[in-house]
Amino acid sequence: RALIRIVRLAMKDYDLRTIFPGKGLKFRQRLRKYTCLTIGEGLLVAVSFFVAGGWFSKELELYNTRKDQVWTTPSLVDDIKNTSRLISADNIRENLRYLTLHPHIGGKQRNHDLAVHIQSLWKQYGMDSVELESYRVLLSYPDISRPSRASVVDGQNSSVFSSELSEPALTPDEKQPGVTPPFNAYSASGVVQGPLVFVNYGQEEDFRKLNTSGINVTGCVAIARYGKIFRGNKAQNAQRAGSIGLIMYTDPADYAADGGEANHTYPHTWW
Repeated sequence: RALIRIVRLAMKDYDLRTIFPGKGLKFRQRLRKYTCLTIGEGLLVAVSFFVAGGWFSKELELYNTRKDQVWTTPSLVDDIKNTSRLISADNIRENLRYLTLHPHIGGKQRNHDLAVHIQSLWKQYGMDSVELESYRVLLSYPDISRPSRASVVDGQNSSVFSSELSEPALTPDEKQPGVTPPFNAYSASGVVQGPLVFVNYGQEEDFRKLNTSGINVTGCVAIARYGKIFRGNKAQNAQRAGSIGLIMYTDPADYAADGGEANHTYPHTWW
């Protein structure tokens, strides 16, 4: 009300009859009233922001000067710079080497040992609390005595090609015992034999295109490239189309930036 009264006093100097000729007294009174209310409310909001802004500024200043506050606004940039200096490529390299030195499939002892190791490191780094939780989950492991293998046979049912059970070690420290042979988790065990059909990425549209092209995959072993969709959906699509098995592989053409030739893939390049 005090603000509105101040505005009304200020508006006495203006003759609204010259601004709005032909308007009646009631119109000019209502205009003066609502103009005063509008300006008064605007001033009230402005003063409120000014007071609140000053209060927040004061609180921010107090917040920045608290002795027990570690991350203060004035030194935030310096803290980030100091933290960045602690990041070392050598440390990253050594940590990755240690974590990948031995096979550590989920649910096995080595995997648990690495979790304890990381917990210990994080505590050393000053984290307030680092807890390990145990869960009972259903995991799938291959039968080491009967590893999975894909073979190509000729008309006399003689094998002309068989997949390797392990990849050759590229460095001496890769020669570790206990490496898990290739397998597709949660897939059914068994032996199947049938014609091999390339199904691209194993998407629904890939099987539809094969069908419209007159290629029937019923009773066949499908071979699909990784990518585009989840590998579980590839197996499901192959099963729905009538395939009795599925082989999945990584096509260098999808991942090698310089081409899929052998000299353009790992270990000759990064890809």
